[in-house]
Amino acid sequence: FPRTRFLRPGPLDGNRQEHRAAEKVMLGLLRPLSPLLPAPLRPIHASIVGRAAIAAAFDPAPGVARHEAAELFRMGAEPARR
Repeated sequence: FPRTRFLRPGPLDGNRQEHRAAEKVMLGLLRPLSPLLPAPLRPIHASIVGRAAIAAAFDPAPGVARHEAAELFRMGAEPARR
């Protein structure tokens, strides 16, 4: 493949159809601590990962790129509203 992108978001937050008890407990503990946690441990909403995935898919740079959590938060941030 001329371009390959790996996204490593950390704990995913957002609504799911399936119910995962352990994940619900983990998110309940991590959400209030988010401002104090490093990016890889901060829950990241699925919509942020989705926007970052689209941005990564349209990046024309050749080769392999790994996008870690901190970068995904930046790439997937909502554009400033005017």
